[in-house]
Amino acid sequence: KQWYQRRVAITAGGLGPFVKTNKKTSFIGQEACKELLGKELKTKLVALTVDTHGYLDPEGNETIWFDNKVVGNTTSGAWSYNKNTSICMAYLPPGDLAELGSNVYVELLGKRYKATVVNDPMYETEAVRTRNALKQAQLQA
Repeated sequence: KQWYQRRVAITAGGLGPFVKTNKKTSFIGQEACKELLGKELKTKLVALTVDTHGYLDPEGNETIWFDNKVVGNTTSGAWSYNKNTSICMAYLPPGDLAELGSNVYVELLGKRYKATVVNDPMYETEAVRTRNALKQAQLQA
């Protein structure tokens, strides 16, 4: 799948705040970045959990459906041992579909599976694991 890469605006992936277009030195794509940062998003990168019952996992570039219309595509996916479900990243239109808890369908091998928009990242960082362990210890004391 490396031979095919969909061109996506830096703002769709949430990278807009990291692009400094007012640098003293110019860089390749500076004018395009300035133009993109002033426009409304066409797509938004979101995290999804996919209810495949553990039979298969999204890998990337699968079609996302809502109301019998194609609304986006996945970029990558795998089984999450932490969440015990299939997960993926996907581009969806901004608005209601990209909101937490929204439901869409991911097509895998010709069948549509229910997917839910969830918080990203889907793993517990070291600080969160430590805080959770301290809470558990306090509850048990």
